[in-house]
Amino acid sequence: MDRFSALPNEILDLISGEVQDPKTLFYLSLVSKNCYHVFNRRLYESVKSEDKQIDTVALLENERIPLIGPHPASFVKTLELTLLRLYPASDMGEEERQEQETIRENSFRRQADSALNNVAKHAALRRLSLRFPKIHLHEVLGKLNSTKFGNLRQLVIRCIVEQQSLDIFVSGFR
Repeated sequence: MDRFSALPNEILDLISGEVQDPKTLFYLSLVSKNCYHVFNRRLYESVKSEDKQIDTVALLENERIPLIGPHPASFVKTLELTLLRLYPASDMGEEERQEQETIRENSFRRQADSALNNVAKHAALRRLSLRFPKIHLHEVLGKLNSTKFGNLRQLVIRCIVEQQSLDIFVSGFR
């Protein structure tokens, strides 16, 4: 066993708290089984839709490589789902730009839906941020049971919201 992996979990946890870069946390999780358990937890603690971790959090159980241990969604405490604005190439026509935007929005909806369902199923989420200015709230939340988010301390919604869909979502927190 290398000296780094032999450090007590408390020390490794302090180290993981200082590392901000997801790529570094990922590589540290590959050092050993012990490091995997410490750094993998921190890697998935805060997930943003523009980061690579979202792909793993959105995976269904049957899509994962047969792994022992909890689903990475179980570590998520903060989830930020943001549909970033598309800046099309200057030579792109309006029709092509619209098609690209539709593909991106549909892909975002699928990934956001899967990630939210996995987090609702596995984690005790503390902060949820939903930012998608062109998509309605109910389109992303779908049939999600908001009562699964009982530990939520902060909710940020920046999207198209109809009062009825907001009432349904918020009623789960009362």
